[in-house]
Amino acid sequence: MGQLLNPINDATDTAASLEKLGFRVNLLKDATRGQINQAVGEFHDDLASDGKNEGFFWYTGRGVQAKDENYLIPVGANIKLQTDLEDEAVSVGKIMNYLEDACARVNIVVLDACRDNRLPSLSREFERGLKVETDIPPESVIMFSTSAGQIALDGSGRDSPFAEAFLKYLDAPGDISSTIRQVTEETTRLTNGAQVPFVYSSLDLDFALNPNVAAPKPAADTIPDLPPAE
Repeated sequence: MGQLLNPINDATDTAASLEKLGFRVNLLKDATRGQINQAVGEFHDDLASDGKNEGFFWYTGRGVQAKDENYLIPVGANIKLQTDLEDEAVSVGKIMNYLEDACARVNIVVLDACRDNRLPSLSREFERGLKVETDIPPESVIMFSTSAGQIALDGSGRDSPFAEAFLKYLDAPGDISSTIRQVTEETTRLTNGAQVPFVYSSLDLDFALNPNVAAPKPAADTIPDLPPAE
């Protein structure tokens, strides 16, 4: 499927930023299917150990949709047909099921993995980008680096445009809804409108990625001094 230039940098830089925010990070680079599945299982166990835990799952690399399912493509996958995805790739739906079972306080899932599915199939058809993920666990946010059915750009810098934007605002103060808005605007700007991230959320709680920095308070309305009545 071709090599991508940015994912190792994206993952390394994101992991470092999350550690600075106090997250305990398990960083995988060039992971096989077995390594990803093992890490997701351990992630589930860590989250399930305390209902106050808050989970952040980030994937950057190859991702495709086929047969109404999104898949993450691991290193070493032997995929010749779309039907091989079930045995060779990692189902995003499976990850969502693990998160739902863990019952963490908050789940944040970020997928910078929306590339074309160029795999042959019996019908000679392929689907563009990733599909909508609407079946998500309670108190969760899933953010795609681009909208459903579209593809993400690799960019020419150290990180992908989406990762660059996310890293810029990852430690910004305020609720995650504010962070998402800033990341969306910055990604759109960096790609001249060619890539617009998309978010699906079931989050009702207030949640800040950087709770150590208070959000700026809105300016109070001022009432001008009026001259005394005569």
